[in-house]
Amino acid sequence: MVRLSFLLRGLLQHGFYATLVAEDSRMPAVTRRTKAIALSAIALVLALPLASSSVREKLSGAYRGFVDPSSTQPVSNARTSFVEGEDDTPASEQPELEGDFSLADPDTPEGYSDGIVTTLSDLPIALTHRTMRYVEFFAADAEGREQFSVRQRRASRYREHIEESLRYAGFPEDLVWLAAIESGFVAQATSPKGAVGLFQLMPDTAERFGLTISDEVDERKSITRSTEAALAYLSFLHEKFGTWDLALAGYNCGEGCVERAIDTAREKLGRAPDADVAFHELANMKLLPKETADFVPKIHAFAIVAHNADVLSLDELEPLPVMRFSQIAIPGGTRLATIARAAGISVALLREYNPDVLTERLPSARGDVLVNVSPDILAQTLAALPTYLAKEEAEAPAASKEGARATSAAATDVPDKTATKTASVTSTGKSASGASKAPAPPPKITLKPAPMRPGAFLLSSGVILEIKKEDTADVAISARVEVLDPLKNRSAIGSSFKLDEKRVAVADFKKGLDAAKNDLRTLVLGDPASKLRQHLAVKRKSMHDKVQSSAPFLELSQRVFPKGHPMQGALLVGPTEPADDMFLEPEPTWALDTVVTLRGPVDADAMAADIETAFADTFVPLRAATLAKASRASIGKSERRILVGWSAAPLTAKNEAAAHLAFMLACHNKLGRFHRALRHDKSITGRLNCSLELAPQAAVAWVFAMPAMPFTVADVEREVDAAVTALSTDGPTDAEMNAVRGLLRTELARERESATIRGLPKSWVSARNDAILAALGKVDKKAVIEASKALFGKDRKLVVISD
Repeated sequence: MVRLSFLLRGLLQHGFYATLVAEDSRMPAVTRRTKAIALSAIALVLALPLASSSVREKLSGAYRGFVDPSSTQPVSNARTSFVEGEDDTPASEQPELEGDFSLADPDTPEGYSDGIVTTLSDLPIALTHRTMRYVEFFAADAEGREQFSVRQRRASRYREHIEESLRYAGFPEDLVWLAAIESGFVAQATSPKGAVGLFQLMPDTAERFGLTISDEVDERKSITRSTEAALAYLSFLHEKFGTWDLALAGYNCGEGCVERAIDTAREKLGRAPDADVAFHELANMKLLPKETADFVPKIHAFAIVAHNADVLSLDELEPLPVMRFSQIAIPGGTRLATIARAAGISVALLREYNPDVLTERLPSARGDVLVNVSPDILAQTLAALPTYLAKEEAEAPAASKEGARATSAAATDVPDKTATKTASVTSTGKSASGASKAPAPPPKITLKPAPMRPGAFLLSSGVILEIKKEDTADVAISARVEVLDPLKNRSAIGSSFKLDEKRVAVADFKKGLDAAKNDLRTLVLGDPASKLRQHLAVKRKSMHDKVQSSAPFLELSQRVFPKGHPMQGALLVGPTEPADDMFLEPEPTWALDTVVTLRGPVDADAMAADIETAFADTFVPLRAATLAKASRASIGKSERRILVGWSAAPLTAKNEAAAHLAFMLACHNKLGRFHRALRHDKSITGRLNCSLELAPQAAVAWVFAMPAMPFTVADVEREVDAAVTALSTDGPTDAEMNAVRGLLRTELARERESATIRGLPKSWVSARNDAILAALGKVDKKAVIEASKALFGKDRKLVVISD
């Protein structure tokens, strides 16, 4: 073998000498051509019997090239095989790539696999010759075809979920192939550099976008959570750089790397500091790492080949079963075996749906934990889980006690007598001896530190409190409000408002707070709220346009918030958010970033209760607005879609838990009565969205549907009315109540977990959801019936029919 390798090397060098002869300009053209052919022929005759098939093919190609130079392509357009693998060598050390990133004609990419259509991909990325060389690799090279087939087959497991997430985000669906290049669609893939998961997220990036990494859990391995984080990062990068190829480059080497490359390119090209620079220009100028320069063409090429898989006979492998996800909120610390038994599946299958869980139990320090299961077993799991959780809870103390006894006996040989020393407490509040149990003192109100704001406090209303201690005889009270963009990572939209400083004597501090709270409420709900409303209306209009829901939701919004209404001009969120977002806010109060400053001898502990009480209702209007009355409207030339809405009074602390349960019983996409009547039982509609939008001046429930032929909008409305009547009259069954409690816990946990990714203040989300959870156990069937009547009042039903 050694001799053979030396012989082949010599023969290949002989062929290389033929190339040099062919390029020697000192020889006449005919002489160069004749000698090159002769030398190549000698090399081929000697090497072909010994070489592998791939080597023989390349040598034969070289011979044909020398015989007929017109059959060859320039370097920038050559057919070259590429092997996957990380390479951090800067492109400046790869001179053979020069010119490789020049633009190719997408309609006539000459010299590549016949029949490939390059314009099918929805990635708005310029086609380069480098991309086409990767297309050729995945389409025609044996190794490349194998890589493509294996990754495409693995993709079939997760592709539906990722593409659905991309659609909801308004991103090109072909970004799904980012995972093909990053991890090969291996959920637990780990790189030598420490990147993990389908999207190969580094620890800093993962934590930056809300993922948890610990000894118990690594959410980079979660299919659902890592998809959310990756899309959030891509959204940030696309917002920053403006094009998807630059965003992908930033994903690979970091935004700082791309920023530096763009700055250098502008300087070298003599462009203005804010001038655009294209990805292919950066790659041609060798200002990006080689890995990054190759990364974008690989993704684009994979997408092109995926769209041409049938033409290329690359769709012959049997796809893997599709993973679809429903989520259940389960107390932290629960054993995976307990969850698996409740779901009726193996622990191995449960782990496949939740590869982020690293131990035998769910993480113990996070409250409820979201667990993925298949939608097919959601109802069964919800029904069985309480029993299994109770059993585990009952067994845990006994097991712990047995362990303690065994340890004690082994260590001291003394029988354990702790059971006889511990007084048991009965359900009447008395101990076994009959003594009354003293009532628990009321909890002391303390101010909680505000996350990301050193020295400040977060009040339960969402107001931020700054205390600046000064040795003075009075206290100065002031406030400022900054309007943030809920749709752009809470960035300021350039509007800030102030409440002038007022001084009060320390003895009159409580009176001063009362006066300040009224002034602050008037300020917040005035110009700042109006500015936020105008800003959101413009942005949401464009988002509605993308999903073709502008006309019906503009009409419904105008009926809910008519002329003269305090929220006049507001536009409902509608189906512009992910379909599983059941609870929305057309005007989130946290977007009115409100900071109260107290300067003087303020004792935070002693004055905590007065401060909390004073600013508890900062975002609550002084007077309730008049609710819209029942009405109907028909817009457009046909009746293809129906939007049914109900205007209700704003929710309060007393009824918000019951209202959330009532709405989920109607609207949940798996167990809700709307979906059951319209989709699962009769297939009246294939498209159904519904949400409850919570605004300071109203709660608006809506359901939006497009009936399938031969059904009509009248059929949809009839089924919706029947579901509402039954829920408001008979209420839920016991099984429904048990299931919907679990679903609401899941929804609240999901909101908390995704808060960072969605640009929401996590502390604000947690505080609001904790209040609902605290009241959840007290909600009974009667409360749900009353909440249903309040939410779905027939006298406040608004119908919009559109084309």
